[in-house]
Amino acid sequence: MKNYLKKILATVLTLVLVVSMLTACGTPEISASESTKVMFDLFIANDSSSAQSVGITQEEADELIKATKEVTIATLKGVFTVNGLDISDEKVNEIYEAQLAQLKKTTIEVEEVGVEGDNKKFKISTTFVPTATISENAGKKFEEKILAGEITDINQAGEALANIMIEELNNATISEEKASFEAEYALDKYDVNGKGTKIWMPVDEARFGQQLASSVTGMLIN
Repeated sequence: MKNYLKKILATVLTLVLVVSMLTACGTPEISASESTKVMFDLFIANDSSSAQSVGITQEEADELIKATKEVTIATLKGVFTVNGLDISDEKVNEIYEAQLAQLKKTTIEVEEVGVEGDNKKFKISTTFVPTATISENAGKKFEEKILAGEITDINQAGEALANIMIEELNNATISEEKASFEAEYALDKYDVNGKGTKIWMPVDEARFGQQLASSVTGMLIN
């Protein structure tokens, strides 16, 4: 069960960096710090407040947040299902909301650390939700309930595990230390409806998304 729990708690949607949506504003250049903060707010904290600063409309931001939530919830439920555990949609949503509440407490910093030709390297540092500790504590409590005879039916196991996870998430404290990784950014120019905008964005968007998701969950492996 500990492995199942770690998979679930570490599940944060691999970020889909929709560059085309960052090109609507007419500012000459969007810094790596600004573009990264927008991505962090939208995909990690589900916060659209900074989106308009880079030209993303409220409607677009709401759609991105909705899509992120739907995929994350489906993934959470899938981890239970594939391991033979029943869980209600309501309970999956409670896990999602408890995890999101903790992710909203994390912070991010972006620091330029080098130059690679025309590109730049940045160090991304975040505080994080202590997933490993949450997993360990919840796993122990789940095992204790099984040993105490409180969980005797496999049909009860999913809901019981979910309740423990939610409790541990709600009681978690964001780590004071930071996880960090380096990413190479390129300054590219995009043209939408005649408006040109230069934006510093990660060269390897998929890897960046995976590393950021791992960083804020304390699961980062360099």
